[in-house]
Amino acid sequence: MPWYTLSVRSLSGRLKMLTLIWVAAAMLSIVFTLVLSWQLEGGGAAINDAGSLRMQTYRLAFLVAEQTPSAELAPQFAKFEHTIDTLQHGDPARPLFLPNDAAVKAKMQAIKTRWQQHTKPLLQSDAIHNRETIAQEHIRVFVGDIDELVQMVERDNTGKTTLLRLFQSMLLAMVLIGAGVMIVLLYLWVIRPLAELQNGVAAIRSGDFGVQMRPDNTAEFNNLATGLNQMSSHLADLYQNLQAQVAEKT
Repeated sequence: MPWYTLSVRSLSGRLKMLTLIWVAAAMLSIVFTLVLSWQLEGGGAAINDAGSLRMQTYRLAFLVAEQTPSAELAPQFAKFEHTIDTLQHGDPARPLFLPNDAAVKAKMQAIKTRWQQHTKPLLQSDAIHNRETIAQEHIRVFVGDIDELVQMVERDNTGKTTLLRLFQSMLLAMVLIGAGVMIVLLYLWVIRPLAELQNGVAAIRSGDFGVQMRPDNTAEFNNLATGLNQMSSHLADLYQNLQAQVAEKT
């Protein structure tokens, strides 16, 4: 008989199969939940860093307007560019990363390009104090792009939060349904066959020799029922032979 037939008919095989299915479902659920939580944490860190770009931009504009020496501005520019690079490439150790979305990545690249080609040269220009109105307008547009990036990441995090809650609700429903299924299967596979065997033993104990148990659909209880049937038949034969011998002697 093939091994898979034995595993399906065997009670131990069925219990092992159910255990494996339950463990696999639980592991997949835990992994999916952890991945979503990790993504939410990375998105939250990205929102914080992207939001800090606005503050850094205004700070740089203020320092430039105050004609701060270049030596003091250099660390601020380096910090700003480090934040942009971290946002664009991510930092798994924190964790920090932008959503894997084409629109978000395109917006991040547009911010970096605008910074490198327009905003940074404008802030480093010696003549910026002579064109303050132009600089303020450019800063407003640049910060607007940063705001759009933050809003895009926030929308993505909101969607993932909704998905996480939905999955947790499904997981709770799966646990309740699984518990109900396990109760029904335990009754069909263990409790009912045991009750039938107990009824058969009680019948033999009361003198109803020859009683026969129904074959069960599990190998273990089927073997027990077969052995009990054989024992019952053997006791019935012995009892009949004993009655015949007693009648012959008397």
